[in-house]
Order: sequence, then C-alpha cells, then structure tokens
Amino acid sequence: MDSIIPFKKELIGSVTANYLKFFMHISPHPGVVIGRRGLVDEEKTRGIVLVFGPQSYRDFRMEDSFISVTMKFSGRWEEVFIPYEAVAAVFNDPVSPEFIVNFRVPEKKTEQPKEENNTHQEGKIIRHDFGKKK
Repeated sequence: MDSIIPFKKELIGSVTANYLKFFMHISPHPGVVIGRRGLVDEEKTRGIVLVFGPQSYRDFRMEDSFISVTMKFSGRWEEVFIPYEAVAAVFNDPVSPEFIVNFRVPEKKTEQPKEENNTHQEGKIIRHDFGKKK
C-alpha cells in the first residue's frame, strides 16, 4: 500500500465533511471505472476532473484502497471507482481556490526496446552521432 494513501483518505474525508462542492483530478489508471462512459478522448492520457456537488454525486464510500461513488454524467447515473493512487489533486474551486492539494501520481512504465549486442545488429555496426546539426 502506498504510504500517501492514509493521508489522501484523511484529506478527502475532511473535504467531503466540510465542503458542499469540490473537485478531484483523476489520472488515467487501470483501476479507474467511470461507469459505462469510461474515459474519453484526452481523458485517456490526461485524466478527468470530477465535480462533486449536491446534484452530481451520491452514495460516496471510502473503502480501504478506493473510493466508490455514484455520479451523474449527461443526466445518467454511473458507478465510479477511484483507486487512491489515481487521485492527482483535490481542490475546492478551479477559479479562486481556498486550497489545492496535488499528489505525485506514478507514471506508466513504458517498455524500452532492447538493443542487440549494444552496437551490432544483423552484422552491421550502428554508430550514433549525437553532435550538433550541420
């Protein structure tokens, strides 16, 4: 379990208890579920900012490793699951916030291509010129 998760849980619990409306930036994460809607377009790479207000959510539950909530998207109620690891920021107002708490979200690890024999490939020597453009 990530060591920041207890702090995130406490912070989010305090925000829900003290603010009628707040926002969460959710980073793309394999455990994030946004109902049947899912993440669309740029949300798949940048994440989504969810608005938690009196008319936009219900049944907010904080579990050990994720938040479970029902949220309204385009008039339709959807089940949402948010792993704490995916919570990138929590704030109360995007225009003039009283607070903004940003969290470092682990980056996706991309697999680097393997280099064969470091300098040889199919019997040819590959030389890289990292000098200035001519």
